[in-house]
Amino acid sequence: MFKYQLKDDAMMKLIFAFCMFSILSINSIPAFSQSIPCEPNRVGLSDTTIKLTDADMPPLSPSMPYNVLLGYLVADSVFKQFDRKQMTEFMRRQTDNDTLKYMKKFMYLIEDYNPIDFYLYLSHEKSTYKLFTDNAEQLIYSQLTKMSNQPFIDYILSASFFIAHVNIIDTIRRVQVTDVDSNMEIAIAECQIIDTIKGKVIPECHDLNIIGHDIKNINKNKILSYQPALPGSCLQFQYTIQWHRGAPYGPYLMDSTGKQLTKKNMEYIVFLRPRLICWDSTSTYYYFTPVNTGSITYSMYPIINGIVQDPNNDFGFGTGLTVSEFITNLRNKINTIINYPN
Repeated sequence: MFKYQLKDDAMMKLIFAFCMFSILSINSIPAFSQSIPCEPNRVGLSDTTIKLTDADMPPLSPSMPYNVLLGYLVADSVFKQFDRKQMTEFMRRQTDNDTLKYMKKFMYLIEDYNPIDFYLYLSHEKSTYKLFTDNAEQLIYSQLTKMSNQPFIDYILSASFFIAHVNIIDTIRRVQVTDVDSNMEIAIAECQIIDTIKGKVIPECHDLNIIGHDIKNINKNKILSYQPALPGSCLQFQYTIQWHRGAPYGPYLMDSTGKQLTKKNMEYIVFLRPRLICWDSTSTYYYFTPVNTGSITYSMYPIINGIVQDPNNDFGFGTGLTVSEFITNLRNKINTIINYPN
């Protein structure tokens, strides 16, 4: 009953403008803490969710905000009717116009509403869809960057599923030999949220005393539910030490003493997104990790003496800003995105 027929280019623009980033399931799907069948020797973070089936696509809920529900319905029709070539051609025709600005707006609103469920959609193996949304996602990011006069901030606000001011309360460092980052060191940070900027829900935290030591003995029936991303909530993320940081700070995500970039009892502004580990027949396995933007902090901006450390002025706000000034500038930019065209 919710099918749309696209008859001309004007209608296609309308469809894409209101839906390309409006695909997610609002229903919280239980997450399980367990050994991963498809990565049995993994020692890093792993959040597990029940994989959406083709019958769940698209998953709708009457509790969704109007803009999310609208995009959901329209996008279901789009993804079943158009292939990658048509999507690529459509995106290449977009300038800094209303269509692209609406895409950016709805992308932000939907990721903010439930970043985990949106990722479940993106990582779903959609056998019935001609156009895979992960490909569409990258096409839109690329065009947003090309057309923007502030490409860094437009990209990081779009590609981040979760943004927060956090205090790191614990860290561990492990050698992972079976992950996609084979034989590299991983760093896991456990944080307390001070202020959430984007993303209203997060997974519950794991026990860091188990991760990397005896993960196979975790109770496989323990359900880790999603929690509101409120001040005081626990957040965990992971990154690989050998990812490149860039000159003059050294090639990897370490300081001059060889310690990992994120440190206990320090505050950061972090920009994160889920990263797929693997699938099995019933579940999707993933973890949160910093967004790769090319920044020397790898999207983890330290706060020292109340000042956000952005030495390359990535955001164009200027250097030496207090936390309050930095976050206010971020939210001002966000407001211009989500309130378009007002």
